[in-house]
Amino acid sequence: MTGTEIKEAVQGRLPQGATIENTQAFSWINGAVAAIRDEYPPIKEVLFSNVEAGEEYDLPADYMKIAEVRDGERYLYYNVTADKKIIFEDGGNYTVKYHYLPAIVTSLDENPDVPEVFHAAIVEFCLSKFWEAESEGAETGAMGMAKTCEERFYYMVAKAVKTLTEGTRITRRIRVSPWTWGRRR
Repeated sequence: MTGTEIKEAVQGRLPQGATIENTQAFSWINGAVAAIRDEYPPIKEVLFSNVEAGEEYDLPADYMKIAEVRDGERYLYYNVTADKKIIFEDGGNYTVKYHYLPAIVTSLDENPDVPEVFHAAIVEFCLSKFWEAESEGAETGAMGMAKTCEERFYYMVAKAVKTLTEGTRITRRIRVSPWTWGRRR
C-alpha cells in the first residue's frame, strides 16, 4: 500500500465528515514504521569483496546493527567501530547482513519501508492516533477507540512477526559427556 492508499483506508473508517491532513498521515505512518522496526528489525545485506585483513571498510549509511557475517559459513572474526566501519581479521569475500533504519515516508506516493504484511497494521496505528487526537476534549468514547485500535495494531504486528520468523531456526551445539556408574568418563 502506498501512503495515499493507507490514508484512504483510514479515512474510510472515520466518522462522516472527518478527514486527516497529509502532514498527519506522514507523521502517523512514520510512527507506525518506527514501532514495527522495534518489533521486527528489517535486514539488508551488503557484499565486501577482496577484503584485506585489518583494513577498515565503511558500512552503509542506514546501518544500525550487524545481524550476521558470512564467508560461505558463519564468520565471527570482525569488529565494528563507533563510526560505522567494519574490520575483518582475515582477507577474503564477506556477506554482511545488517539491521537497517527504514526510510522515512516523505511522499504519499511511496510505500512504507516495511514488509507488505504490516501495511494493514499501519492503518490501525493511524486510526489510534486519530482517535487519540479526538479524545483531547476528554471524551471517553474516543479514548476507548484509540486504545482499541492501538491494541489491534500491536496484535497485528505480533502476528505478522510470528509469521515472518516462524521458519527461522538457530542451531546450537551442546557438548555432552556420558556418565558411567556415577563417574564421568
